[in-house]
Amino acid sequence: MFKASSKDPSQKRFDEGFNFEYCGNYKKAAKSYEISAKLGNSNARCALGILYEEGKGVRQDYSRAIELYTLAESQGHKLACARLGLCYYYGRGVGRDIGKATEYLLKYDRLDAYCSEAKDAIDFCRKARENRAATNPAEPVKVQEQTTPNVFDTPAYVNIKPYIKSEEENKAPSPETTEPDPITQQDAKKLFEIFDMATRYYEGEGVEKDCEKAAKLFALLAKLGISEAEYNLSVCYQTGSGVPKSEAKAIELLTRSADHGFATAQKILAMYYFNGEKLPQNYKLAFKYSKMAADSGDALAQCILGQLYFAGLGTEESVMQAKYWLLKSADAGCEQAKDFIKAFLT
Repeated sequence: MFKASSKDPSQKRFDEGFNFEYCGNYKKAAKSYEISAKLGNSNARCALGILYEEGKGVRQDYSRAIELYTLAESQGHKLACARLGLCYYYGRGVGRDIGKATEYLLKYDRLDAYCSEAKDAIDFCRKARENRAATNPAEPVKVQEQTTPNVFDTPAYVNIKPYIKSEEENKAPSPETTEPDPITQQDAKKLFEIFDMATRYYEGEGVEKDCEKAAKLFALLAKLGISEAEYNLSVCYQTGSGVPKSEAKAIELLTRSADHGFATAQKILAMYYFNGEKLPQNYKLAFKYSKMAADSGDALAQCILGQLYFAGLGTEESVMQAKYWLLKSADAGCEQAKDFIKAFLT
């Protein structure tokens, strides 16, 4: 992984840290790497950066990791170059920037030999660069300065109308259910009031904050397939608010919400599958969910969709479709789309 050199003081400290790390003593490894890094050892700077990135032996700190990778990369350290590229590719400690990721990940040949986890990112950046070379737009793209929306920040607000059945549908028997639902779809006003009350409990708005009560009410509505309630219950499980924290349950509910048409859930699933975070990387599913959310007007989903079209991941390669969706995303204020356009379409 790391190069060895003469036994100067910095190398001696690095070797010491390497042995500590090999034995699983990350705290002592970090201390030895720190001394070696201060003496200018590029191997130690990269190794210490990895510890900070992964939170081993030190408090996780992406900014510090990037600082160390940058120093090591400036000394020609190839593993540091790959790790720095991945930080920009996944947005770890910095805003996600495909242009900078490409700059680092394609700086040296066969960089994935130094960092196997970079292989998919390198493949993506290489395809994107090839497509850029074949693209020659007539004029630069002009976009507006706005901010990219965050995810998992606040609960969803429900539109009950799509869930109301007609009188005929309500009269029809439901053989699949063994017991009646605690909330009937016929009572639209009651549904809305319950959802509103759940949201108030969750946020502590006008009532004492009680996430447990909020989660129970969201669960009742989620049984009816109300996508916003499924999403909110997913947030509860994601954060451990009112229910035991469960990543698996959060993903299950998030998927149900997405499949029932909630654009925010679709966008988040697209991000997970695109980045390989929380779920195994799957470009076909990233395409599926980003397309669903993009059709609903979500700017970040449009950006992801455009990148998938551009690199031909999860779908057939189409620079025309890529430009269409990236421009829509940029016009809606997505900074990532603007960066991608600047890097590959101008």
